Amino acid sequence: MIEAGDLLADRAYSQLSTAILRSELPPGTSLSVPELARHFGISRSPVREAVQRLIWDGLADYRGRRGTVVVDIDMSDFLRLLEVREVLEALAAKLAAERGTDAQRTDLRRIQKEFESLKSSDADRWVFTDIDMRFHATIRAMSHNKDLDATLARSQGRAHLSLNTLWRRERNFRATQREHAAMCDAIVDGDTDRAETAARTHIACLRQRVLAELEDHDRADAS
Repeated sequence: MIEAGDLLADRAYSQLSTAILRSELPPGTSLSVPELARHFGISRSPVREAVQRLIWDGLADYRGRRGTVVVDIDMSDFLRLLEVREVLEALAAKLAAERGTDAQRTDLRRIQKEFESLKSSDADRWVFTDIDMRFHATIRAMSHNKDLDATLARSQGRAHLSLNTLWRRERNFRATQREHAAMCDAIVDGDTDRAETAARTHIACLRQRVLAELEDHDRADAS
């Protein structure tokens, strides 16, 4: 039986995590339980649970006397995160191709078609973030490995906090569309080797795009 407090905690978590990923709550923002409870008009207990989930998911940090704040992910942290994701996303895709149900394959194809329907990177960045997160979440679910799913879910939110500027480049947008399509096709076809390779290539290419953005930023600062 689902308790009312659980539903309130879920609602608070959903609203807070969305606000963080949309940069409506920027890094360093205080997540005061009493203030958030007043904001949501609910008791502190479900808010406290929601904030603890944000900490677990890597979207918030507990800073002792400062309390809990929205996490700040620097590029060195992000690049290390991608090293881990390259291995784990490849495993998830391989297992998804092997274990995914027909219904899950249909869901994955539908999400991919949503992404393909986007014509330009000029759209709201949150649209890309939402589709990307649902795409990878579906692959994780298709792996039918709860430990792998939980580990990747935690890393995905943290990764998106560092991608605010990457979607603005049309070349990055198009490259991601192609890489997602390759992953989707391989998984839906049940080709484990091709799915593993496509996922590994996607994360490796993402890392290269991040490094290229950093180089462009450094050149701009030097000019």
